[in-house]
Amino acid sequence: MKKNLFLLFLFFVLSACSGKNILDFKNPDVKDSYPQNNAMGVDNNAKVWVLFTEDMDKNLVEQSLSLSEEDSGSKVDFQNVWEGSKKIILTPDRPLKTSRKYRLYLKESAADGNGNKLSVPFILVFTVNSDNTLPAVSSLTVQNLTEGTGIVVPYITPANMNSMDWKPLITIQFSEAMDTNLAVAGLILQDMPAEYEWQNSDSTLLIHLTRKLEYGKKYTVMINPTVTDKAGNNLREQFTKEFYIGNDFTHPEVLSMILRDGANSPVEMVSNSAIAENISKTTPVQFTFSKLMDRASVQTSLSLSPDLNYTLSWSENGTQDVLTLTLFENNEFDFGKTYTITIGKDAKDREGNTFLEDFKKVFLIGTDYLSSKITAISVVNTSGSAQNILEGDVVKNIPLKPVITLVFSKPMQASSTQTAVSFTPSISSSLIYYSWSSDLKTLTVTVDEKLDYGELYQISVSSNAKDSTETVTLDKTYKGFFYIGDPTDFLALDTASPVVDLNGGTWPNAVSLTPSLKITFNKTISPESVVDKIEISPSITIKRESVEVSGNYILLHIPQDTPLSAGTTYQLKILKDISADNVLKTPMAEDEILYFTTGSSEEFKIMNLWLDVDNSGTKNSGDVVFINNGIKSFPDTFTSKVNVQTDGSSNKYLYLYIEFSGVINPDTVFNSISLTKESGSGSINPILQNHEFLPSIQNAVKVKVQLYKLDSPGFYYSVKISGLESGIKSSTGIALPENAVVVFGTQ
Repeated sequence: MKKNLFLLFLFFVLSACSGKNILDFKNPDVKDSYPQNNAMGVDNNAKVWVLFTEDMDKNLVEQSLSLSEEDSGSKVDFQNVWEGSKKIILTPDRPLKTSRKYRLYLKESAADGNGNKLSVPFILVFTVNSDNTLPAVSSLTVQNLTEGTGIVVPYITPANMNSMDWKPLITIQFSEAMDTNLAVAGLILQDMPAEYEWQNSDSTLLIHLTRKLEYGKKYTVMINPTVTDKAGNNLREQFTKEFYIGNDFTHPEVLSMILRDGANSPVEMVSNSAIAENISKTTPVQFTFSKLMDRASVQTSLSLSPDLNYTLSWSENGTQDVLTLTLFENNEFDFGKTYTITIGKDAKDREGNTFLEDFKKVFLIGTDYLSSKITAISVVNTSGSAQNILEGDVVKNIPLKPVITLVFSKPMQASSTQTAVSFTPSISSSLIYYSWSSDLKTLTVTVDEKLDYGELYQISVSSNAKDSTETVTLDKTYKGFFYIGDPTDFLALDTASPVVDLNGGTWPNAVSLTPSLKITFNKTISPESVVDKIEISPSITIKRESVEVSGNYILLHIPQDTPLSAGTTYQLKILKDISADNVLKTPMAEDEILYFTTGSSEEFKIMNLWLDVDNSGTKNSGDVVFINNGIKSFPDTFTSKVNVQTDGSSNKYLYLYIEFSGVINPDTVFNSISLTKESGSGSINPILQNHEFLPSIQNAVKVKVQLYKLDSPGFYYSVKISGLESGIKSSTGIALPENAVVVFGTQ
């Protein structure tokens, strides 16, 4: 007894000395909170706090606490601090959204310092204030620049071209005070790195560019609708502003180039595509430009070949610049020599716009009494346009029978000139026809032979060609190059789905034994080019009637009477002679060889067999079902009787549906189904008619048969569906494994 009293005393002593009251089993509760439950008009930046009746286990409270949007369930991130051990204060990371309802949820797992948990969860629901005005962009301005009216988009015109700030301050004015972090995150400045400054209570954003803008370049400022004001309202709509720096983007060009001939008459070169002849040895060269030019860039890009010493002088003619090239005193162009003058495409106008391409002209000093020249070689493409090939340009899309035109500087002798013409690869001279203009300066060469598609051809005119006086020859051998068709564009199989077995097989690993192969190309096919151009090996005879051409595909049918062997690998060879149905008869680049394997001998059986009693066309509970999903349900004795349908001639009938596990050979169906009257007296003999193949006769997996001229009531009939070798077979030649006989009665 004394020992027990001692233990009890020790227990109370330890309890008094402990930091916890081990005899406290009272559940904690929420004493107060902000906001109150169902509160309205809570500020967007409000802090949420909860006051407990007991000192709480802070970790358990924090683990049990969540804040989210009431409707969407979206979690709200927050930071929390404690005042003592009874009050926790939550500060959301972002302002709460206007007019949204929020839920504070504290689980029962929240416990006090003695481990006593809440008796029930604490739930606090409140609504944020009603400021729902959507912010908008009131204005966007660029310092020192003014908005103009552009053809494509508004552009910005420099107020002072020579002294403007090329890192202008961009100012965006919002209608509301903005969430600055979200606003900057949602701002997209194309090619404009910048630093940001907020003013006017965060309603004005100053953008300080850290890199100069480029003249003539388009820039974009975009603000996504994800940005919000301080009340959490999103921008009304996406804001986009595009602008150019500058207001003149027109490329300069040479309007005229004037030379002087031997009679000191002007010779305009811009409109003359040929070499200008009989130019004076002392001619100046005068250029008129479409705009006022950056003269230094023009002079740098100007060249004369062969080179001579010359001076350049400038003058203005309104908005146009005029440049005159004059040879040094006692300098002359050489008589009988050809000169080339070039202004490179790097030449600029005063706004920095360059030429689109080099400007180049050729002229001849005096008349060349030593030789003749070819001034142009052109070949007609498939669009009917003549393309120049004189200066080394290689053109393509030339038709199979090309027509080439040669233009000479002098009248030519026909015989020697025609002999001087040759082609590489060679073309038989008997297939080349020549036609001359009346002045013997233009020769048209027509090739009356289909050249090889994709081949690069060279036409050459040797220097042995004589002029009409037979005193001078060409100054050199001239060459031109052209492709027949496009060497990068050939007829080819469709890359996505080149071959499909329309009879249900899977290409290329499980093709049916009597497939209909759809071979698809990237272009429309010429039907006549397909004849005898498809081979299958091991040797399969492909009859012409087994091949169809439609648009960009070929249908190749393997007949039912000569099926492929099961489980066998075959080679399908498509000869490159097949061509597209276009002007160029675009061929294949090479023979296409594909391999495929037929499927193994699969099971072929009846999956569903039923009498369509309600004449609905589908199997349902009102019908008599003999086979359902491959499972037989033949009755031993047929006790039920079915109602029959009656046509306009008072003949009675029913429809029998037979659905198979694969595509059927329709030719094996007609003689493999029979209808017999088994009992009942009467003179009407039943017949089978109206065999219908579904979904089509080529891909039928179902047969609908009319059992016609039935007697009722009290008559019994049997239907036999023959299988085995003499019965119904699949499209791949597989026979039904057995006969099927079903019986029914009428009422």
